[in-house]
Amino acid sequence: MPRFDTIIMTARYAGTDTAGRAFRKGDRIAWNSRTRKVVASGDAVDAIERQQNADRFDMEWEDRCASACGL
Repeated sequence: MPRFDTIIMTARYAGTDTAGRAFRKGDRIAWNSRTRKVVASGDAVDAIERQQNADRFDMEWEDRCASACGL
């Protein structure tokens, strides 16, 4: 299973993301655990979440193919 550094969560405090967009306490944000910064807020969070779901599926499929081939 892939491990993503960006976590979708609810903001505990108000602030701004790396693009300069402001968010409020309680908004959904994308937080990067490696850099410890909010990378996205608002509608951009939905796009990141959709991409992570697609990547998760792709990696599972690749792992199954690799084990079927004996790699």
